[in-house]
Amino acid sequence: MYFVNLFGIGIRYWNCDIPLTIYTEMDKVRKNLDAKWETLLFDTEFLSSFNISHWQKLSETGERRAFSLTRDNRVEIKQKSKFIDKFKSIDLLGQETLFPKYSTSIKQDHVPLKDGHQRIILVQYETGLFNKYEFNTPSLQLDNLCFTLVDPIPGKTQQWLSGIELNGLLLKSTQNDVLFRGSTVYLF
Repeated sequence: MYFVNLFGIGIRYWNCDIPLTIYTEMDKVRKNLDAKWETLLFDTEFLSSFNISHWQKLSETGERRAFSLTRDNRVEIKQKSKFIDKFKSIDLLGQETLFPKYSTSIKQDHVPLKDGHQRIILVQYETGLFNKYEFNTPSLQLDNLCFTLVDPIPGKTQQWLSGIELNGLLLKSTQNDVLFRGSTVYLF
């Protein structure tokens, strides 16, 4: 049994396209209340006044998750309780080494904006055991792991880790144990 654990800060995010007519009305209320988007869009009572049952319903693409590539975040690869490798998540960018330690691929995550809509990206920050991947294989060749990177909020964030493949197959997260740290909203 092998494990890949991701410890540190990650995000859950939702790409939301709100019809301009509804967005304009929401913005009027926001200005009258002198409130922040973070407060209003995560408030179910505010949303229900616009016939939206929950903020997650604003996203047609659903929830997405990504793990920050920083010096503080770490990745552990283990066989049962024995460490195979432990490194900082920023090492996946390969900026500090002559040769990359692991193979990476860039996933294009661009969702086209619908005509007559305002793009809002809702973001929740979390910290802790962000993902735990568990898998069986007769032997693990580290070259067979591929870390998939994505730019979740183009122009606002750097690349983040969005998934891990083993021999071309996407690994599924079996567990996470995180604490909510905060939220933000990006308007495009």
